Amino acid sequence: MGGLRDLVTRLKRDAPSRGIVVYLALGGLLLAVVYLYAQAALDSHASAAVHGIALALYAGGLVYVLARALRARDAQAIETLRADSERFRNLTALSADWFWETDSDDRLTWLAGGAPLTALFGETRVVGQRMWEVPPVRIEADALAEHREQLAARVPFFDLELSREAAQGARVIHCVSGEPRVDAEGHFLGY
Repeated sequence: MGGLRDLVTRLKRDAPSRGIVVYLALGGLLLAVVYLYAQAALDSHASAAVHGIALALYAGGLVYVLARALRARDAQAIETLRADSERFRNLTALSADWFWETDSDDRLTWLAGGAPLTALFGETRVVGQRMWEVPPVRIEADALAEHREQLAARVPFFDLELSREAAQGARVIHCVSGEPRVDAEGHFLGY
């Protein structure tokens, strides 16, 4: 009985209700007509056989309708996920000049961003180093001390100011923020 209740609940929640009701009504009508015809026209053995065939046809039609409804729902869910994924990619592309990741020892493992990275780091190889170890980058001493405390506590940090002296006395400034990354078991992976 619980299986039937679950099926009815899924139908109410997931399936296009008008289509299901129409198919069920037509199937029920067909079943009633076939059953009444069998009762009136045939002996009891034939009546039972016709009744069984009608039930099988009705059940097959119901399964087909349910499968179509669930497929349509799944296709819609997949399309929604694709649209959300594209929206997220667009949002992240607009949200920062560059992106980075570190390992659990705070060493840079990945950077993406093109020109803004070159403006800050120049031609220096930065993967494998901590941000404060990259030669052209400067972080104010108090800000670095606070940043290292945040890293040790493995908490998110916001707007850490990195700077670099550029050509003709100009200064390039970037503010970075980070959030801890953990695996499925909760082990710290880096930022």
